[in-house]
Amino acid sequence: MNLDIDLSGLYRLSKADAEIFSQCCANAFNSYPLMDWMVGERMSEKEMKWLWRTNFLSTCDEAVSISDSSAVHGVAHWLPPYSIGFRTLKYIVCGGWRLSRFWSRMLLYEDYANSIRMRLTHGDCWYLSSLAVRYSCRGEGLAGKIVRPVLNYCDEIGVPAFLETHTEQSVTMYEHLGFKVAEEGLVPDSKLTHWAMIYDPQKK
Repeated sequence: MNLDIDLSGLYRLSKADAEIFSQCCANAFNSYPLMDWMVGERMSEKEMKWLWRTNFLSTCDEAVSISDSSAVHGVAHWLPPYSIGFRTLKYIVCGGWRLSRFWSRMLLYEDYANSIRMRLTHGDCWYLSSLAVRYSCRGEGLAGKIVRPVLNYCDEIGVPAFLETHTEQSVTMYEHLGFKVAEEGLVPDSKLTHWAMIYDPQKK
């Protein structure tokens, strides 16, 4: 997808970067509450990397994935407005069949999260599907660096951005980037808090 997003000094991932994308995300989401609820200790490190590899390959044709460099110390994985995003058949074909024992909660969460996003935005938003920064690179402003190009683009075209998160620390970080909590609830069959957040485009 070719868009007029200023990525000066940054790196846009392609399908060939699936492995390093998966390594970054597996590192960043280790012990993350949603992942712990979804797969718990049952998922091996190898399976965790495969999960993120599959997520990337099943959406990369329509996504914009931005990193600091080809070393991928962090990555912001965006889906443009009206993207289909998760598609069960494509997910399976791209490797999701290997994760079938985790599908129950994965699909439960996907349905829950998508219903909220569609209700709040009707699909007309840039969706920050994943934001991952390796543990060793945190506290350096990397998250803002790789997220802001799309937020600036949202300002230019007058379209909001959307994300969901599951820790108060993340909520605070996203608020610093201009997002606001639009809805707070609990993930079904869990005690896990789900924050839906929206960035309203800034007039220039």
